[in-house]
Parts: sequence; structure tokens; C-alpha cells
Amino acid sequence: MALNNNWNDFQDRYRSDWETSHPNQDWNQVEHGYRYGWESAQDPRWSGRSSFADVENDLRQGWGTYDRGLHTPSTGTQMEHAWDDFKDSVRHGWERAKQEFKDRT
Repeated sequence: MALNNNWNDFQDRYRSDWETSHPNQDWNQVEHGYRYGWESAQDPRWSGRSSFADVENDLRQGWGTYDRGLHTPSTGTQMEHAWDDFKDSVRHGWERAKQEFKDRT
């Protein structure tokens, strides 16, 4: 069953949770990692995998493409972000979405 979730419907709540648990880390610095994890958790390719450890290598491989897709021609590739800098926010987004959507089905 497709849930038809939209990031904009969840973003504020997830931001609040992130800022509460990570008070010294600016949301704007990690949001697209969190969103990547959130979106990936709903991707049909990963539907049978509930653990982040089960998908981490696949998500790491897709990170560069996802990250580059967020940049405009004016920011260029100099703004690309390393996986290791965003892994934790991706994991949090993945785990949070998997749990939330599991509870809704």
C-alpha cells in the first residue's frame, strides 16, 4: 500500500525532534540527510528491509547522486557533502520514517 507521504507534511515535526535530541547541531546543516533517509525508507526497493544496517551500503552508494541533485548551477559541486558527515542524519530519518509508517499500516 502506497502511503503518498510528502516531506513538507512531516518536516516541522522532524525538525523539532532533531533539534531536541541534537541541540548543538543546526538542522539546516543536516536536513537533506534526514530527508534522504526519510524518502529512502518509503522507497519500494527497500520495502523488505527494516534495519538501517540492511540498507546502509546501498544508501551510501546513492548519496552522491542524491546530494548532487540538490545543488543548483550556482552552487556547483563544491557544495557536495560527504556521506560520513550525513550518515547519522540519514539513519535518523530512515529509522523514524520506518517506525512511523509501520505504525500507520
